[in-house]
Amino acid sequence: MGVNLVLTILIYYAAFQYLSPLVNTTLEYRKKKFALINPEYSLIELSTIPINILDIVSKIQDKLSEEGFIKEVFLYQSSPFSEFEVYIMVTVNRVNKDRAIIITYSNKATNEVFNYINYCSIYEDGSELNTVNKPHGIFNTKNESNTYRLPSFKDHKELYNVHKKLEQNFFKNQEKILPTPGREIYEFSTTDLKFLDTQKELGMLYIDSKDNAYKYTWKAAFLTSISQFRLIENIEEQQIREKEKEILRLIS
Repeated sequence: MGVNLVLTILIYYAAFQYLSPLVNTTLEYRKKKFALINPEYSLIELSTIPINILDIVSKIQDKLSEEGFIKEVFLYQSSPFSEFEVYIMVTVNRVNKDRAIIITYSNKATNEVFNYINYCSIYEDGSELNTVNKPHGIFNTKNESNTYRLPSFKDHKELYNVHKKLEQNFFKNQEKILPTPGREIYEFSTTDLKFLDTQKELGMLYIDSKDNAYKYTWKAAFLTSISQFRLIENIEEQQIREKEKEILRLIS
């Protein structure tokens, strides 16, 4: 057997070892349901929240209260297709009219919990400024010009300081408005529907009317699978750091 043939076999074997998990994972995601056609939220009382979730959220709320944020409402969402239960606490600073939204995910199988926070300012002309410590996923929106993502900013006060500086730079003379009480479920449901519709337009999701659900397209299934490889994760982490530097340069 020639040396070239041996090398060829080894290359094909290495490629198979690398690509086989990618192909299998892509096929798994292609079969998955992503979300209900009409995502639903419900209002919940603090007494009904699991103690581990309540403990985490309460600690964050205590820190937010130092900045003048007061709890307005607590929402809950659980899809039969999702691995996670979602808990959303909406807080409002009624003096400066900013919102701080704590979004907590709890894995149904492992009870693993993670969360992020979104500072939001809404203006009279309908525009919004959002500063959030959640990174981009593969499901990006077409236009996030007024959304600034800083996933390495775990300290909520530091994140809020960035939000206020961004507002001073780009929305200095605009009047803010308070959110309308009682419309939280409508607002979050509408946001989800817009997100899902956008992903459909971008070729990431399609509607399966038989299952009453959005499902992964081949494109989304492949991108989700490949994003789990360590090499891709390292590249994404580098991109996140560069984007954060760009945001910080805007306010320096």
